[in-house]
Amino acid sequence: MWVFIGGAGGTLGLVLLMVFKAKSKQLKTLGKTAILPAIFNINEPVIFGAPIVYNPYLIIPFIINPMVLASVAYFAIKIGFVGYVNTAIAWVLPVGVGARLGTGGNFPAVIIAFLNLLISVLIYYPFFKLYDNKLVKQEKGNKN
Repeated sequence: MWVFIGGAGGTLGLVLLMVFKAKSKQLKTLGKTAILPAIFNINEPVIFGAPIVYNPYLIIPFIINPMVLASVAYFAIKIGFVGYVNTAIAWVLPVGVGARLGTGGNFPAVIIAFLNLLISVLIYYPFFKLYDNKLVKQEKGNKN
């Protein structure tokens, strides 16, 4: 609900960057393809399409992101801002919806979910930018 936003590694933030910030044709196309599944926490298109596996640019935020998001959620629960998860929910619910339902209707859970999505975007951004720039150079090199 708060950690695997977009699937393992919290990749919805990365997919949003691909859709709205990518300059390379490869990442822009992948982002458009992966956005709908990512909204429902299905991230195989981005994991294997980018690829994230064996990619030195994207594997680091893929590992760091869930640790940071889990810490934010933990402290939000610990200080009493967000209620405990008390309901089993389907893992395919979009960001915010699962958090609200899983906490029995706790609205601050939605806020933490979207805050974590923003944090995910910020964590992925510098790594995404490096990778996107590399792909842009490769695409320009292939045209000559």
